Formats: sequence, C-alpha cells, structure tokens
Amino acid sequence: MAKPTVKISRPAKHGRRKTVIREEAAKVFAENGFRGATMQQIAEACGMHKASVYHYYRSKDAILFDILTFADQEISDLMDKEEFKDISDLEKVGRFVSTHVAWYLRHPAIARVAFQEWMGLSREALDIQRERRRRYGHFVRNKIEQCQAQGLIPAAANPVVMSNFINGAVAAANIWFNPDGPATADAIAEEFGKIAISIVSRKDS
Repeated sequence: MAKPTVKISRPAKHGRRKTVIREEAAKVFAENGFRGATMQQIAEACGMHKASVYHYYRSKDAILFDILTFADQEISDLMDKEEFKDISDLEKVGRFVSTHVAWYLRHPAIARVAFQEWMGLSREALDIQRERRRRYGHFVRNKIEQCQAQGLIPAAANPVVMSNFINGAVAAANIWFNPDGPATADAIAEEFGKIAISIVSRKDS
C-alpha cells in the first residue's frame, strides 16, 4: 500500500523559502558588501530565478532588514530565557555577552552583516535598527550602573566606556574566530563572558 503524500502548507513553504533567501543573502552581503551585492547574485546563490526572489522580497533593502530583524529576535528570545532570571546584575553582564558571542559565532554571515552592513538600510528601517543597537548598548550600561549602585564595582568606573568596549569586543569576535580551530564557539563565548565580568568588576578602575 502506497504511503500517503504529505503536503506542505503554503505558509510553511513560503516561510522555508524566505529562510533560504535570508541565509544565502547574508552570505552574499558578507562577501560583497550590501551595496556591492545584487539581487541576481542572491538568486543564483539560492538556486532561484531573480523574479522568484522578488516574489518574497520587494527589494535588497527588505532582505537586509529581514536579516537584521531575525538576528534581533533571536537574541531577544535568548535573553528572555529563564537562565537570565534570578542572577546578579554582574552575572547578567557576563551572560549577556556570552550569549551574544555564541549566537553570532554560529551565524558568521549574519553577524558580519549585522555589524558591518546595517548602515545600508533606508531611512525608516535605519531608524529602527539604530534603536535596536541603542537598546543593546543600554542593557549593558544599565547593568553596569546597577552594579555600581550596589557597590559591586568601583564608583569611579565609567559605565559608558566599559559598555562600549564590551560591545566592540563582541562585534570583533566574528572577524578573527576560526570555526576550524581548536576553540569552539561555546568555549570562546564563555571566555568572553568571564572577561566582561572581569573588566566590569576590576578594582583599579
């Protein structure tokens, strides 16, 4: 007796196609830069006709915005997990950093696009992305300030400089990380978290 054919619903198929386009476009943007990349290159990377790509995304800008939105949502979902509850503000800084680094090292093309190509967005989308970046920066800075208020770090410490340094280090991790090297993404992410805590809590700040 023949097995029944499993039909994939139209919304599910649509979502899968968009995922493929998003992932392949991220690689194209990472390699060629957003402005240097073309819809034809993206279509070829996806094994699709250019017209098919336009069926899912009206423009290259829309693809870039979707890539950044995906990254933002993924990180936000990770931050909402229970493992971030009931830990000290100092530990939250370390956990925040290690979570970011681990995710970005597992998604190198998206990471490169998120940190280097976001300025290619059009004005309205660019404003949204700027607000997202401010939110990330504020989280670390606010936790450092809360640690300061609790006497966990020196009163003379500069939360703005510390948070900018940490965020810059997170952004740079993807540049030098070798996925074929001896250190795994998780191991490096854990080390980044420890370093972030060490920077924030140092006594000679």
